Amino acid sequence: SGNDLIYQYVPVTTSGVAVGTGTEYIVDAYDSVGAYCTIDVGRKTTTSPWIPYITYRRDGETASEKIAYPTFADDSSASVTTALSAGASSAGKFTGNWKVYTLPSENYSRFEQINVALTTNWSTGEIKNSVTRDGTASISQKSSSTKANAMRVQPNGTANPVVGYAGQNGYVIMAQKQ
Repeated sequence: SGNDLIYQYVPVTTSGVAVGTGTEYIVDAYDSVGAYCTIDVGRKTTTSPWIPYITYRRDGETASEKIAYPTFADDSSASVTTALSAGASSAGKFTGNWKVYTLPSENYSRFEQINVALTTNWSTGEIKNSVTRDGTASISQKSSSTKANAMRVQPNGTANPVVGYAGQNGYVIMAQKQ
């Protein structure tokens, strides 16, 4: 829709039946955005609102991988009644209701999916801290590739999402906000 990234929330009953047609929220309207999207959702408590974390790219640009989420996701004192609202106006101006970040990278994606993942309790949807091993939070994988003798993935033990995508140079680029 106008090359904007739009999130649509449709509430459902406990039996999974949609209640109405839902509400659309413009997340990002700067330039042509929204290609290769992925989304993960979670919530702080079993009664708090669902928080969408969306990764995507800005078309035709290098180093244009982005992540967006509502500002109340970072507010540790956020009320369970915090409502979702638009991140940008139809005129393309940011409202300040969503945080939109360009992922820092010297590389850019291969125009493929930009993945996002939260560590959640699957039965309740509650966001948990990422798992660490022996205080180092590392998982090692050996490879015979000339580009990488070893790969080390290190979640930092926070409840922040992990983002990953394939770079032009053949490497997998991953990040987690501290």
